[in-house]
Amino acid sequence: MVCAAVSTSVTGDHVDEVSSIDYEVRDTPEDPTFEVVAETVAAAAPDDRGPVVAERGEFYGEPDWIVEGAVGAEFKYVETISERKAVQIAHHAAYAGRNLVQATRRNTTDEPHEEPAKDDREAGSR
Repeated sequence: MVCAAVSTSVTGDHVDEVSSIDYEVRDTPEDPTFEVVAETVAAAAPDDRGPVVAERGEFYGEPDWIVEGAVGAEFKYVETISERKAVQIAHHAAYAGRNLVQATRRNTTDEPHEEPAKDDREAGSR
């Protein structure tokens, strides 16, 4: 599981600035539990920034006060267009991070390969 915590400045219906993106990567079961998601978000989210904002489905529809207690930071579900856009940025960052982690793991687990020997015909022709 890859979690991206995006620190943004928002106004009205748009994101003014993305000041940082923090990641947390964890090996999790195929369908992580509420507790695993909350722990991962808590590890990724900076302590000194505004509230953690997420879509309701990311925390299995639990009430915001339960999520806030589990995450250990101010929390709210998406309410505005700008918050939705900030969450979309976080999703894009998390998906990109996940793809990078998967590609890295594939590359490190592949068998080392040797260059194929040149064919006799190829070596003798000019």
